[in-house]
Amino acid sequence: MNDSESTFVDDTSSDVVYSSPWKAETPGLGLHVATQHITNIGGNKVSHTFNTTGGWSSTITYGYHKMRNAGKAAMYWDGQCLGTISLYDPGNVYHCELTLHDMPSGVHTVMVKVLNQKEPVSGGTYVNVDYFRQYDF
Repeated sequence: MNDSESTFVDDTSSDVVYSSPWKAETPGLGLHVATQHITNIGGNKVSHTFNTTGGWSSTITYGYHKMRNAGKAAMYWDGQCLGTISLYDPGNVYHCELTLHDMPSGVHTVMVKVLNQKEPVSGGTYVNVDYFRQYDF
């Protein structure tokens, strides 16, 4: 798969829904379209609803970057928690992705929830979103 076969939905798109407050940033380097939204408030959510035709090649991806002051988030699909991820890294790691595969046809919502938890070595509990990306072919 390559970028020409996917649909990017940037964090600034009106198709991305945030619970308040998330901070819009333009740190630039390393990010898709040079933007991200970020928060460290537990319980805050970001979601994207999409329509898929289903099949082995249908996926939805949450794009983020890892950083030294990042925390943990829970990933949901259609209201069901699929697990947690840590966005911590001692440096900045861009273009990190969590992808859900083999999506059934229909309208679905993917959501990321800030947990206000962190790795012991992390300097904070920030969670960010860079983009969502859908493959459906």
